[in-house]
Amino acid sequence: MPDNPAYRLHWLLEKLLAYKALPLSGDTTRQAIGHALLSRGPQILDGDYDEDSALYDVFELQQLIHEILAWIKVRDFDHELFKRPVERLWAGIMGIDPGSPWESTKKKLDPADVRSLLYLSHEFDKESKRNAQLLDQEEMTDLVTEVDALYEAVQASDMPEDVKTFILEQLAVIKHAIRVYPYEGYDSLRQALQQNIGAMLLFKERLDEVSDDYAEVGRLKVVMRHLSNVVSKAADVISIAQPVITYLLGGGQPPK
Repeated sequence: MPDNPAYRLHWLLEKLLAYKALPLSGDTTRQAIGHALLSRGPQILDGDYDEDSALYDVFELQQLIHEILAWIKVRDFDHELFKRPVERLWAGIMGIDPGSPWESTKKKLDPADVRSLLYLSHEFDKESKRNAQLLDQEEMTDLVTEVDALYEAVQASDMPEDVKTFILEQLAVIKHAIRVYPYEGYDSLRQALQQNIGAMLLFKERLDEVSDDYAEVGRLKVVMRHLSNVVSKAADVISIAQPVITYLLGGGQPPK
């Protein structure tokens, strides 16, 4: 399955539209989503749908359509082929009422608009291939491995909760940037780096207090250095990030 929002949304909506309620069942939208997408969420013992899972799926649909809209708005795409179908889907998805009859909700999702997401998926993939050529893929793979390993280590650590939460939040920012990089490009990584830098500067005193007792603090700095190296081909990032990274790693004077 291609890893981009357009394809993921297409896959979910196709599965949802294929759901057939029993005659005269009067299924609600919540029930339809719960049954149609049951394999994606937790199941309760009697085999019925999990309401919390259904609501999570609604939220995921809404997040995906937001991500797609934000992506296409800054690109010169054909309005009728790309933008208008997504705008109609946006209206349908954002208006989902879990308690409403499924048949009413289903009418708001045009199968032709859902199929148009495959055209967008191809555009996402083309941009992914272009962006992949701009980075050292081996280095990116190493970064992903480092981030995942540190995330697990921090979760298992007995470090103070405020420090644990802080590190996990910074790693989550990096993980998200890595996930969307293929179709968002350098901006995602640059913004993650700058967000991490700002947070680290504000939390530096607390990190310094516990750094001798918890190696994970030092590993976070290594991850940030690695992220800085990955995006170092962007000259503006080098000039902004490197002095601050050097300071955060324990050398040099505070950046002016």
